[in-house]
Amino acid sequence: MHSYQHILCPADFSEYCEKAALRAAELARLYGARLTLFHVIAYFPVDFADDWISQETMIPMDDFKQRGEERLGTLADKLDLPDVSQVVEIATASAKHEIVQYARQHEVDLIVLASHARHGISLLLGSTTTGVMHAAPCDVLTVRAK
Repeated sequence: MHSYQHILCPADFSEYCEKAALRAAELARLYGARLTLFHVIAYFPVDFADDWISQETMIPMDDFKQRGEERLGTLADKLDLPDVSQVVEIATASAKHEIVQYARQHEVDLIVLASHARHGISLLLGSTTTGVMHAAPCDVLTVRAK
């Protein structure tokens, strides 16, 4: 049986993200692997909800990065694992590209991510999960949304 050494869990903070992170933590404990939570800021939206508008004194991308770090910290606290690495990446490409690139550069041997169970046009156009599954240099476990 293959023993995983480094597990990557991309976090988009969707309602399914925590389920995937809990599964990744379970596997990290089972294999004695290190776990990295990874959040990608893939683009800079034009329209924001009021709670995402940056303070006037902050550079918006710095604010997004700080908020991502805080949310990863909250997620890591729920996993009950020591030494969970947390990385927030400001992307120059798509989220799926950044996830695959990080996995290649950091010797990740398992990626655990949530499937959002998209249908119709979203499925046809492809999702981050599908893109990672086809391009990853390692095993990929998709945790079903429902």
